[in-house]
Amino acid sequence: YNGGSHTPFLDDLLAKSLTLDAHHACSNWTYGAVLCGLGGADGVDLGWVPYASEPGVAIPGEIQLLPGQLQNHGFRVGLVSTNGYLGYTSKLSRYYDLFEDHELGAAETVVDEGLGMLDDLIGADRWFLHLHFFDPHSPYAPPEQYLGGLAGLGAIDFDLSLMAEVVRLQDEWKDPGDEERALILEHLRVRYEGSIAYLDDELARLWEGLEEAGALEEALV
Repeated sequence: YNGGSHTPFLDDLLAKSLTLDAHHACSNWTYGAVLCGLGGADGVDLGWVPYASEPGVAIPGEIQLLPGQLQNHGFRVGLVSTNGYLGYTSKLSRYYDLFEDHELGAAETVVDEGLGMLDDLIGADRWFLHLHFFDPHSPYAPPEQYLGGLAGLGAIDFDLSLMAEVVRLQDEWKDPGDEERALILEHLRVRYEGSIAYLDDELARLWEGLEEAGALEEALV
């Protein structure tokens, strides 16, 4: 899994966990993957496939998804999402008792909101907390303490902390020479690795909060 030094928390957790490594994505974009991840089957088998040409269409209400099935079995369910395809775009709020959507939100927001939902959830006999992290995802903009590697790099003409600038880079990628492109890639690598380390630290903070609340004593993660 080659997490290296960027994910010490996840590496330690993985060493103590049951690993399911025969999984694969059923779609090459977010909405389709969200649908089959929560529906337990490919969109074709579920009877509806979302298309990138019409991304704002909600998941049809007749499709059964995991949170709705859990509700039917007496679970209280909550979702914190940072991606519209797992939020208002797909109209997933109707499947959850508690719902928070923070478009392009950072991992810190997900952890704070998720831990904030705990009191409401764990009062129920059975509960399900679903946290969807956007990190790491372009633009790679973790807190400054994760970007120390940028100090030794030359300046570039793109502010890669902004999505508009990432899009501009994609549009203009063939314009710079080889040397400048290599420097841009180094900037991206530092930002990407920083985003991974940031997420790992936030997951460790989440885990600590779950343990303090006693939420992991009889829980499957």
